[in-house]
Amino acid sequence: MIKGRKSSVALVIKFIGVLSLFFLVVSYTVDLAFRYPSAPGGDLYNHYLFIVDLQKYGLSHFFTSYPRLFHLIVLLGMKVTDLPALKVMLYLVPIVLLGVALAAAWVAYLLAGEWAALLAFLILLFVSGQPLQTLYDGGFPNVIAAGIWLPLWVGSTSLYLSHRNWKWLGASLLFALLTLATHHFSLAYLLVLFLLLVLRYGWRQWYYWLALILIGGALIWTPLGQPFKAILNGVASFGGAFPWIHLVGKLANSDAIWRYADYAVGIGSLQVYLGLAGLIVLAIWMSSRKKDSVLPYLVFCWIVLLLIGSRIEALGFPVRVARDAGVPLAISAAVFIMVLWRMCKSLAARVGIVALCIALTLPQTIGRFYRLLHYEPTMQYTTADQEAVDRTGDAPTVVLNQLLPTTIRSSITTVNPMIHTAVGQENLRTDLADAEYVFFDIPNGDPDDYSRWLESNGFQLLVIYGDPLKTVHLFQRK
Repeated sequence: MIKGRKSSVALVIKFIGVLSLFFLVVSYTVDLAFRYPSAPGGDLYNHYLFIVDLQKYGLSHFFTSYPRLFHLIVLLGMKVTDLPALKVMLYLVPIVLLGVALAAAWVAYLLAGEWAALLAFLILLFVSGQPLQTLYDGGFPNVIAAGIWLPLWVGSTSLYLSHRNWKWLGASLLFALLTLATHHFSLAYLLVLFLLLVLRYGWRQWYYWLALILIGGALIWTPLGQPFKAILNGVASFGGAFPWIHLVGKLANSDAIWRYADYAVGIGSLQVYLGLAGLIVLAIWMSSRKKDSVLPYLVFCWIVLLLIGSRIEALGFPVRVARDAGVPLAISAAVFIMVLWRMCKSLAARVGIVALCIALTLPQTIGRFYRLLHYEPTMQYTTADQEAVDRTGDAPTVVLNQLLPTTIRSSITTVNPMIHTAVGQENLRTDLADAEYVFFDIPNGDPDDYSRWLESNGFQLLVIYGDPLKTVHLFQRK
């Protein structure tokens, strides 16, 4: 590496280091200063149950129905920090987002150099709507596998095939195993990309086909393939609707598939428009480069695969595949910007490139920072709830709540849990006979009605807890 290149690489590394530190400081002092007891996302309850399952049965349940690497990480975090699962997941949010940006930056660096790496890093950490939205839905395993392990597998696999360095083969196998142990959809992406690699670069090599057969056999005949087989069964069940692909975007559930305009809104205008333009650059590179054609080919196939997958009805909820396209599109957009920058030598042209990027990113960047600083947990388990839980301790407690999902409270908040997602006063009399405490937040309805009803059943108001999201009334038996 020449001296000037070394200095610019060092400068970009410093930029990324400073920006990473800034992001973490803001996340842990401003964002998390609200002290939410839980991370965002309705899927959080399911993750919590998987963690409890691992606590009960150990690694024997690691691959039953869903890969458990994320849940094992949380479990280890609980042991190290002595924090509850919800808090560990909350503190993982900034780390996961930063990990996605760093993984994409490395792939962009391999493709187009250090400044492309910086651009991809900036796009994913400060601009992109994805994977932030997926994470805010509670999709921790999805984001870790599709946004961290898969890009690292793409980069390390391309380095091995280009340079035949065995350390990169080891890295490729490691990230493939991590993907397998984290999320089934990302495993499907990886296997299709591996098949495309075999068809282009290794169709004459027997050991490529042997590897593919062994992996496929493991997924069919061993517990490792349970999540992957669920995808295949879902696709097969739509056989009568072949070829399953909806080009217009009409499904029974309109939220399950995006209209074309939704890609720019859900992911980001810069990523979608310039990322799609970057496909042209990648296509030229993968056809013109010889030794270094693997990575452009992989990233090109990665984007096209996810865009096609985002239109397949048989996947049930293809919008999740569309969201996963945010990472490779950010890489492609960064590559396109750098190619355009190098082609345009005049000051006016480069000012125009900067103006275009600002116009495409400014509104979404503002919106992203707002979401980072003002997220509302889908689960609606807030500081007021936690204060009520701390006050009741281990005493039998009834929680009256009309918000979903609330079932997580039954596992976390009470020793003798009794949970009700819709308040039915007559049905609660038996449960109340065993309860020492009752607390509720009623978003629709008059809390005085419930207060009077509880007082008529032998309870008195003990304290009211409040935070910006809700007010919780805590009653104790008289």
